[in-house]
Amino acid sequence: MRIETAIDGDVAVITFANPPLNALDGALRAGLAQAMTQAIANGDVRVVVLAASGPDFCAGTTAEQTSPTLAELCEMIETSRKPVIAVLTGAVLGDGLDLALACHYRTASVGVRVGMPGVRLGLPPSGGATQRLPRLVGGAATLSLSLDGQAVPPMNGLLDDPAADGIEAAMRLATQPLSRRPTANRIEGLADPAGYMTAVKKARASIEGSPLLASEKIVTCVEGAMLLPMTTGLEMERAAYADCAATPASRALRHLARAEAQAWQVPQAAGGRAGALARIAILGGTDRAGELALSCLDAGLEVLLIELDPAGQAAVLERLLSLYDDAVARGTLGAEERDRRLMRIVPDAAFDDLSEVDAVWEAGADSPEVRSETWAAIGLLARPGALLLADGDTVPLAPLVTAAGRAGDMAGLHVVGPGHTGALVELVLSKDATPDTAAAALALVRRLGRRVILAQDRPGRVAHALSEVLERTIETLLIGGCRAGDIDTELTGYGFRMPPCETLDRRGIDRVLNHRRRVAGQGVATTPEVALLDALADSGLTGRAVGEGLYLWASDRAGGLAGEEADSGEGPLSESDEARALMLALAEDCDMAPLRLRAGKIADICAAALANAGAKMIESGAVLHPGDVDVAAVHALGFPRWRGGPMIAADLHGLVRIGHDLALLDTGGDLSPLFDELIKNGRGFCDMAEMAD
Repeated sequence: MRIETAIDGDVAVITFANPPLNALDGALRAGLAQAMTQAIANGDVRVVVLAASGPDFCAGTTAEQTSPTLAELCEMIETSRKPVIAVLTGAVLGDGLDLALACHYRTASVGVRVGMPGVRLGLPPSGGATQRLPRLVGGAATLSLSLDGQAVPPMNGLLDDPAADGIEAAMRLATQPLSRRPTANRIEGLADPAGYMTAVKKARASIEGSPLLASEKIVTCVEGAMLLPMTTGLEMERAAYADCAATPASRALRHLARAEAQAWQVPQAAGGRAGALARIAILGGTDRAGELALSCLDAGLEVLLIELDPAGQAAVLERLLSLYDDAVARGTLGAEERDRRLMRIVPDAAFDDLSEVDAVWEAGADSPEVRSETWAAIGLLARPGALLLADGDTVPLAPLVTAAGRAGDMAGLHVVGPGHTGALVELVLSKDATPDTAAAALALVRRLGRRVILAQDRPGRVAHALSEVLERTIETLLIGGCRAGDIDTELTGYGFRMPPCETLDRRGIDRVLNHRRRVAGQGVATTPEVALLDALADSGLTGRAVGEGLYLWASDRAGGLAGEEADSGEGPLSESDEARALMLALAEDCDMAPLRLRAGKIADICAAALANAGAKMIESGAVLHPGDVDVAAVHALGFPRWRGGPMIAADLHGLVRIGHDLALLDTGGDLSPLFDELIKNGRGFCDMAEMAD
C-alpha cells in the first residue's frame, strides 16, 4: 500500500496504490483519511485531486469495517471544505465507485468502466452509492447498475469532463474557480419523480423470487434516495449492508468468490512466466477437437487443425462450422465476424507444422494406446518450450507424459462438458511441470474466459466424480420410489440450473454410462448394486434421442443433441411407466423399502452426498482446497451459486445434519471421518479454507 501527495501550485494531488486491484482495505482507508486531513489543513492548497496508481482506480472490495469505514471516509470527503476531484481510470467498481461519488467532481480517462458488483456477493453498497448515484444519474440507471453487477461505461451525469486523459482534465478543471459541490446537494437525477418511482416499481417486479436479500434492500435504498433525507438514506444503506452481510446467501457467495480467486493461486506456477501465445494446434478427429478449436478462435488465436484420418478431419471441421452457423442463426454472432474468425484457421495442417506453434492441445479418442502414440510424435516434433496440453478425464496424464518425453512442458487441461461452452477447466500438472508451463496453462484458461481448479492425475478428476455421486444418489432415490418429476422440481427449487433427471435424458443415458465406464476402466471403483441406469439402457430407454428414458418424449421433442438445453415453449414431461416398472423391480430385488421423505429432503440428501464426496476428496488429496469442490460443483454441476457449493452449504446447513440426511437413504454409504473431526473441534470447511489462506 502506498499513498503520495504532490503539491502543484495550489492543487494537492493524492495518489494511492494498493496492488493488484487498489482495494480500499482498512490500511488504505486510514492512509487516505490522513492524506485528506493534511491537504485540507494546508493553507496553500485550494483543490484536492484524488487519483490511483496502476490500471484501475479501484476494482477490489473488502468486507472489513475497521475505522475509518468506507462510509466514514466518503462522508469525510463529501463534507470537505475544499473541492475534491476524482480521476477515474480503468475499473471503478464497488468501493471505488462509492469513493468517486463522494468527491465533488469527477474526470475520467478513455476506457473507464463503472459498476457495483456487490450484489454478486449478496451485498448492497456500503459507502453511500444508493443515495449519491441516483442524485446524479436517476433511479433507472442506478438500479440497472446495482442490480446487474456488470461494469459499464460511465452514464450521463456521472462525469464532469470525460477527456482522453483524466489527470490532465482534473488539473485543467482545478484551475477554474471551483466551489464545494457535495453530491448530497445534487438533485439532477431526482428531477422526474414519476419516472423515478416507475423505475423502482419495475425493478421490484424484476427481482421477485430472488434468493438474495441484497436485491430487495438495494431497491428499497434507491427508493429512499427519492423519498428520504440524505442522512436517513445513508443510515438505511448501512443497516441494509449489515442485514445482508449476515445472511447465509451472502456468506456463501463471499466464500465462493474467495474460492474462485484461490483456485488461480496454483503453487506450481509460482515464479513462472507465460510466454506469448498466438498459434495453437488442435489434434484429434473428434467433435471435442472442433469445440476446442472454436474456443481458441473466439479467444483470438490462430488455430491449426491436425488429423491424419480424412474422415476425422472432416468431422472436426463439420462440428466447428455447424457451431458457428448455429451462432449466426441464433443472432449471437454476425456472419462477417464468423468469417473473420474462420480466416484464422488452418484446416489441413500437418504434424510437421507442430514446430511452428506456441501450444498444442490434443483431444483424441479415449484410447490410451492411440493417444500415447500421438504424444510420442508430438514430443518429437513440437518446438522446445511449447505448451503441451492433453484434454480429457479418462486417460491418466502420466503415461502420455512418458510417451512424449516432455514432462516439463506438459499439462492436462480438461474442459468439463462441451469444449466450447463448459465453464470449468480442470488443470493437471505432472510433478516435473515447470512454473512457466503452469503459468502458461493458467494464462490460456483466462484467455478462454473459463474458471479453473487444480486436479490430481486421477481418472474422472473432480467434476466427473461429483457428477457421478449426484447421479447415483438420484438413482437410489428413484429406486426408493421418488418420482423423477419430484426430484427435478426439488433440485431446481433448491437452485440447480438444470433439472437433473431431465438432463440425464437429454444427455443420453447410454452416453452417461459409456463415460462412466471409460473412467471406471482406468481403475476407479464402481458400485454395481445401484444399477438403474444400466437397466434403463439395457431396455433401450436411453432418453430423449429415442423418445423415452426417465421421461416420455414426444416425437417433436426427441432426437436433439446430447446436452442440449430445454427447447423454448416445451411443456411438462410425463414420466415413463416402463422406467417406473424397472425401478419397482430393482427395489424388490435389493429389498429396498419405499422412502418416506418430507418436502425439501430430496435436495438436502443430494447436497449432503456431494458434501460427503467432497470431504473424501479433501482427505485423499484429490483437491488442494475445500473451495475447489465448491467451484467445481457450481461451474460444472449447476449447483446454485448463491448457496456457494456443497462444502459451504454443509457448513451452513449444519455438519451434524449431513450424516442424518445420508442415513435417510439407508444405502450403507460411509460418512467421511472429516465430519466428526470438524464437529469435535467446532470447525467447518470454511475454516479449513481460511487456514489455507
